[in-house]
Amino acid sequence: MATGGAWESETFDNGRDLHHSTEAPPTGFATPPAMYKPSPVGKDSSAFGVIALSLRIAQIAFTLIAFSVMAANNVTINNAYTTSDDTDTTSGYYEENIKFSRVKSFVGVVTLNCIVCLYAIVQLVQCFINMSSKGKFVSSANTGFAMLTFVFDTVLAYALIAASAAGAGSAAIISADGLCSSAERFCQKAQASVAMSFFAFAVLAASAALYPVRLLRLIKG
Repeated sequence: MATGGAWESETFDNGRDLHHSTEAPPTGFATPPAMYKPSPVGKDSSAFGVIALSLRIAQIAFTLIAFSVMAANNVTINNAYTTSDDTDTTSGYYEENIKFSRVKSFVGVVTLNCIVCLYAIVQLVQCFINMSSKGKFVSSANTGFAMLTFVFDTVLAYALIAASAAGAGSAAIISADGLCSSAERFCQKAQASVAMSFFAFAVLAASAALYPVRLLRLIKG
């Protein structure tokens, strides 16, 4: 083998200037690469679980007040009457019992709020199970149960706002006709029930909005 030449030049020192380190090379990274960093899905699920739990409790409270107040809306009023014939004129009062069931839209308010209340109770139990299992039970937004919940939240929210709007319209008509002057308590209870129904719709719509928001965060993830 020939000596000298390029092999013996400064370009190739043939190992003359190599220094062997006695320190072992690092076996890992001080800071894990981004692709190996722990996913924040656990914290995300916990945060959304608390929000969902709070919304379900609010739904139960508002719907329970709405349908219980309307279902108990039963008022007895005294109406004046006058009758006359050829010889005599008679006047007096008669009692009339006014119930919410006489107005179809009020019946709708009671029915929808009762359905949503039962549904919210079922969802509340599911939220407790999910949080107690530390997110292992249907914790992801892309599960079939989560999608089904989103569908039910949306459908019931639309139904509830429709029933609430109909109830508000009937309450406005009754007030405009002057019937509240003789049945003020009945009108007050009806208006309070309708107002609670609108609040129940708001929190139910917020629950429905949780699904796309969480799914978008998981996709960006």
